[in-house]
Amino acid sequence: MGYNIDPEREQCSVPDKRHRTFFTYKVIDGVKLKLYFVPPTRDVYDKAPVIVNYPGGGFSSCVIADYHRILTTEYPDIYDAGFATVTVQYRTTAEHSANMDQIMSDCADALRFLSRYSDILGVDAQNIITFGHSAGATAALLMAYAPHSIMDADNYYPEYDFRVCGAFAMSPRPRYGNSDNKILFPRNGMTGKWSAVNYVGNGGVPCKVLMGREDELIDPSLVAEFKAACDRGGVPCEVVWFENADHGYHSVNGREVVPNYDKTRATIISFAKGCVGR
Repeated sequence: MGYNIDPEREQCSVPDKRHRTFFTYKVIDGVKLKLYFVPPTRDVYDKAPVIVNYPGGGFSSCVIADYHRILTTEYPDIYDAGFATVTVQYRTTAEHSANMDQIMSDCADALRFLSRYSDILGVDAQNIITFGHSAGATAALLMAYAPHSIMDADNYYPEYDFRVCGAFAMSPRPRYGNSDNKILFPRNGMTGKWSAVNYVGNGGVPCKVLMGREDELIDPSLVAEFKAACDRGGVPCEVVWFENADHGYHSVNGREVVPNYDKTRATIISFAKGCVGR
């Protein structure tokens, strides 16, 4: 087909059945990147829509074991509702000196891997809901709104594509500035390229954003700006503001966090159901 396929791709996993396991979805510069796949426990759809979980950590760390445990232990109803889940490992600034071009290419290539093996895994790569906290939430928004053409820095799975039908983003950074991390953004113009707010001007899929009013790591005004851009562009966007809450939704100065964080986070299931088939 004329594609320039990276020879390291041949070192990746080749799924032969639908089961709960780790897959190597990408090998790049000798680095093996994995995703953790969990199928639904009940077949509700012809092919299972997928909730894709991107770990947080400021793009300096990515520990997928901690994050897939959250889904499998705290959200068992996801699987009974007919959804598969995937937790994605990507390159980081600390371990791999990776920049946003490389990291977002990894995040997209994990979804292209799902598309490549959608029949074997029984998943629907046209109905993906992205999910994450902090850096993971930033990736979730970019996967939902940014053009896929800017996510192919490695030209890894160019013949496969995917569709995100919704994004559930907890404490995202929807805009970067020129003073942000120079490893992530080594060149002028990269901050705008990887600011999700720049891609919601012409419609798009639904998103739900959770944000603490007292977030000490990400300026809450950035989420307000993102919400305003979604409203102007006709993007269905709900922002849930947590009063008296910091970046991790913990209480500030002992004051009560309102609304209840655990109950709100659990709405990922009803949100995902509403996105499928849109």
